[in-house]
Amino acid sequence: MKNCINCEIKLTHLTNQNLTANFKTANGIKKLNLTGLSFKKCNKCGEIFFDSKDSKIHDKQLIKALEENRKKKGLLTAKEIKQIREERNLTQEELEKLLRISPKNVARWETYKSDQSQTADLLLRMLKNNPICFEFINKNSIKNKKDVTILFIKTMFPDYPESELTEERISKFEKIISSTINKEIQPYQKNNNENERKVS
Repeated sequence: MKNCINCEIKLTHLTNQNLTANFKTANGIKKLNLTGLSFKKCNKCGEIFFDSKDSKIHDKQLIKALEENRKKKGLLTAKEIKQIREERNLTQEELEKLLRISPKNVARWETYKSDQSQTADLLLRMLKNNPICFEFINKNSIKNKKDVTILFIKTMFPDYPESELTEERISKFEKIISSTINKEIQPYQKNNNENERKVS
């Protein structure tokens, strides 16, 4: 396309452009800042047009922005979730049954249509890092954050006495896990904040 379909004047091809995109999720619209785009623009009406090459760049940058959005929250990306699932030879439906979650949730996580909860994210990380965890999740009912913490303790410390799992101990473990996760994502958040300041 060389001319604007509205104004019929010649379009200007622009590269390395930034745009704000609206991405529809199950919970509403997510606004994302896309960088490094190329497209054709009408200097009269301002309409933007993407050819097939530009569309591929747009789609790639959209996924990148969605990944950054997840990482900023300290959550696994869609690619990472899919990788964990496939490493355990699970279909999306099988993973949903294993985690005792509603149908289509994993599909939404893997397409960025919704973000997994912190509890689900921790379970997924445990599935990845410790094969024994798979058996524990398969045999035990996981209903809340406390169950996940107990599962974490049993998985990482199989000889930990059941009698020692008091409410106070479980609470302390929850704080340790949260603190560790926060420390892991702090450097990323710092870099992200610096980048946001540069953009503004």
